[in-house]
Amino acid sequence: MITLNIISPSEPEVQDLIIKLNTFNLSLYSPEDCHLESPEQLTKNKAAMVGAYLGGRLTGMGALKQMDGYAEVKRMFVDSEQRGKGIAEKILQALEEIAAKNGNSIVRLETGSKHTAAIKFYTRMGYYRITQFGDYPINHVSVLMEKVFTNNTT
Repeated sequence: MITLNIISPSEPEVQDLIIKLNTFNLSLYSPEDCHLESPEQLTKNKAAMVGAYLGGRLTGMGALKQMDGYAEVKRMFVDSEQRGKGIAEKILQALEEIAAKNGNSIVRLETGSKHTAAIKFYTRMGYYRITQFGDYPINHVSVLMEKVFTNNTT
């Protein structure tokens, strides 16, 4: 059974998952093409973070940062052994609920062009590609996406 909890980027278990995510991203992209927000940055930016537990073990996470006029999904990751079990969907839905409760009608995210499964997942979840937001460069690596909620519902 999958359970969701609010987590802190300072927890060792969360930091271990962040290291796995960073290692995965750096295996696909150069460091300058990765936008790896650290646990300290997440804390400083007051990001809300949701963790998914399976059998009492943290197996997935995602964060939500409040920006000017929208919320941004950060650090979405599910441990490779647990993918395909609906964990990412539950995390993203929880983040979208937080965004809506905070008055957001737009949620945006950045993923990488080599993350084909993630792009398919986000598309299935109602996200579509956009050309630009925030400080992300326009390049061949970053895939920028958003979802707009009607009447502030997810």
